[in-house]
Amino acid sequence: MYKVEMRNVKEGFAFVLKSERLKALILCAALIYALLQISLTYNVSLEENIGLSSIAIGIIAAIGGMISSLASKHQGQFHNKFRNKSLITIAMILSISVIIAGILGIGAEKSFVLLLLVILAIFTYNFCWGMFHTIIDKYLRNFSNEKIDTKIFAAYNLFRNVFRMLGTLLASFLLGKMETAYCMIIIGVLFTIIYILLGKYMKTRVGLKPEEYSDEERKYDELNQVKE
Repeated sequence: MYKVEMRNVKEGFAFVLKSERLKALILCAALIYALLQISLTYNVSLEENIGLSSIAIGIIAAIGGMISSLASKHQGQFHNKFRNKSLITIAMILSISVIIAGILGIGAEKSFVLLLLVILAIFTYNFCWGMFHTIIDKYLRNFSNEKIDTKIFAAYNLFRNVFRMLGTLLASFLLGKMETAYCMIIIGVLFTIIYILLGKYMKTRVGLKPEEYSDEERKYDELNQVKE
């Protein structure tokens, strides 16, 4: 199984490196996934810092899970509205919500209103989580079939785990230097800048008409694309 998986990763890498579209998608997805994982840790840490009990944190997590499910269920409506800007829109919503949670979290321990707004910002994270995972799966399966899609996902999983590791190291380093709220502001601003640059990079590579892609991009095409 290890040899098969490594072969899939190798073949997936070879195809991904030839595809401008897949390189852009996987880079975007890996960077969104990295911030989602950082936020997962930071949100709990912030909740503890502002004085929420373990019961309250558990309730927030349960409600957040329902929000993720609803977001996943209604991703079609979201995608129809934003089309090829769907991923970048999710990324910007996520990074801005991290900044807002950090700013409000500074004084949330002493203000009930700020506390509620922090919780709403955390729920925004749950919305992005559910929306992102459903949409990226559809995008990565575009122009593919059973011969290549598992290999594409193998390459994607490798990339996103590398980015998650790097993001987690940065998040841990910051957390050792300052309070969670300030860490969230710094991370949120950093990723917002990255996402803006990424949006410009993706503009000419994702969301094109099928005939605008190269033959290499479409050689596994099953003619069942989701319009990006």
